[in-house]
Amino acid sequence: MVDTTQKLSPLQRMRQRAYNLSVENSATEVAPPVVEDPVTTPAPVAVKPLTKKEYLLQAMRSESCLRVDWVVDLFTFTSSNKGVSFEGFTAEAPDFPYRIIAKGPRFYYQDPDDVKVLHPISDGFTDTPLFRIKERINLAPGDLPNIKEPVDTIVGNVIVNRLVFVHPFGDRIPFMTGEITGKRMMKAVVPLVVDDPEEGEQLPVGKVSATELALHLQTISQLSAFYGIAIPAASEKTLTHDPRVKELKQKLLETYKDQLTDPAIIAKIDKELVAFDRQWFVGDSSEGFMNGKAYNIVRKKTHLFHGLEESPIPGEPITVVKNSLAEGWDIQKLPAMANSLRMGSYYRGIDTALGGELVKFFYRIFQNSKISMKDCGVKYGVILLPKEATKEKLERYVGNYLIQGKDLIEITLENYSQFVGKALMIRSPMYCQAGHSDYCELCVGRPMAERPNAIGLEVSDVGSLIMYISMSAMHGKALTLTKYDITRAIT
Repeated sequence: MVDTTQKLSPLQRMRQRAYNLSVENSATEVAPPVVEDPVTTPAPVAVKPLTKKEYLLQAMRSESCLRVDWVVDLFTFTSSNKGVSFEGFTAEAPDFPYRIIAKGPRFYYQDPDDVKVLHPISDGFTDTPLFRIKERINLAPGDLPNIKEPVDTIVGNVIVNRLVFVHPFGDRIPFMTGEITGKRMMKAVVPLVVDDPEEGEQLPVGKVSATELALHLQTISQLSAFYGIAIPAASEKTLTHDPRVKELKQKLLETYKDQLTDPAIIAKIDKELVAFDRQWFVGDSSEGFMNGKAYNIVRKKTHLFHGLEESPIPGEPITVVKNSLAEGWDIQKLPAMANSLRMGSYYRGIDTALGGELVKFFYRIFQNSKISMKDCGVKYGVILLPKEATKEKLERYVGNYLIQGKDLIEITLENYSQFVGKALMIRSPMYCQAGHSDYCELCVGRPMAERPNAIGLEVSDVGSLIMYISMSAMHGKALTLTKYDITRAIT
C-alpha cells in the first residue's frame, strides 16, 4: 500500500491512518476515500515575489535579522537553506519570518504572516549564496532608521549597522560605511552616553542611556559569531610570495648599502617591500586576510625582510637581518634575533608594571577631584594653529568649547568641519581656575561634565596607554616613519 500521508493535512493524515488500520484488520483492499476538510485545507495564497534588495530591507525591519542563523543563511549555504523541497518543508522546524529556503535554481522566503508559505526572491539564484559580504548596495534615506542621505555601501555594513546601532539606539547613531572599527564605534557612541533617567524622567534628546549602551555591547559580541563567514580565508598566496620580491630587496639593499645603520632607511626599505607585496594579493580571495601587525611584522619577517633588531643594551648599534625566514636563518644574526625574544619578555614583565603603577598613581592624585561649577571664568585655553586644526584633530574636541571673543561655541559633530584650517582657542582643563583640585564644566567639555565624579577614571587612561604600548611591544614592533612637526614640538 502506498503511503500518501505526507501530502495531506494533519486531520487528513489521522483519518488516513485510521482507514489503513481498518483495512489491515479486515484484510480487504479498498481504495481510501479522499477527504477534503474545509477547515484544514488552506486557501490559495497570493505569491509575493521580492527582489534581493527588497527582501533584505524587509528582513532588516523585522526581528529576524537579529538571529545568528538568519545572518549565516544570508551569506552561505547551510542545511536550512539548501536542498529543501516543498514536500519536505514543514513549519514544525525552527522557523521564523523571512527565513531563506532554496528549491531548485531559486531562493524563496517564508511569509512573515504564515511561515508555512514560501515566496520567490526574483533575482536570487542558488548557484551562489543569496548575498556576499562585500556585495555593493545603494540605500536611500529611511531604508534603515539611521540612514539620512543616499549611501553606497556593502551588505556587510548594512548588517553591522542594523545590529549594533539601530537595534539599541534607533536613528541616533548615523549610518557607518567602510571599515567599522571599535575606535569608530566608540567615538560615535561614548560622547552620547548618560545615566539611565530616574523614574518619571525622560532620556535627553539624542543621548544614549547606560542600559542601551549595554545592549550595544551585547550586539557587538554577537558579531563574533560571523568570523567564519566574514573574514577572508588563507589561500596559496598567503603561504608564498612574489618571486620578484627578492630581486627588489637586493636592489634596495645595494642602493642604501652605506646607510643600513640608519633606522629611517630600514623603515623606508620595509615600507617599499610591503607595498610591493600587497600587490601580490590584489584580486585574490585572501585579500584583507592580514592587516596591521599581522602584515607589517609577521608577513614581512616571514616572506620579505627580517629587518632591524635593536640591542637591549642602550647605546649599542642596531643589527640588520637581511634574510627573511623563508630564505633561511642567518646563523651569524641569531643572537640579535634572540634578543628580540628576551626584550619581549622584559616588556611584558617590567614595562607593563610601570603603566599599572601610573594608573594607581593618578587614582590617588585625582580621587577627590570633581566638577564643582559651571564656569570658572578663564578667558584663554589651548591654541590650535591653522595647520593643526585638521578634521581629525577637531573630532577629538567635539563637546569642548571654542573661545570666540566674549562668546563660547560648543564644538559638535554638526559644526566642527567649519573650523577646519582656522586659528582657534579652546577651553581646556589645563587652564581651569576652579580652585583646589576641581574643574568647571566649560573647561572639561560637555561629555565629561555629564560624569562629574569620573575625573580619576579619565586621567588614569594615561597610565593605561603606557601599559598598552608596552604589552603591544611584547609581540613585536614595526618600524615606521612619521613626519616631525618642529613648530608643534616647540610650542
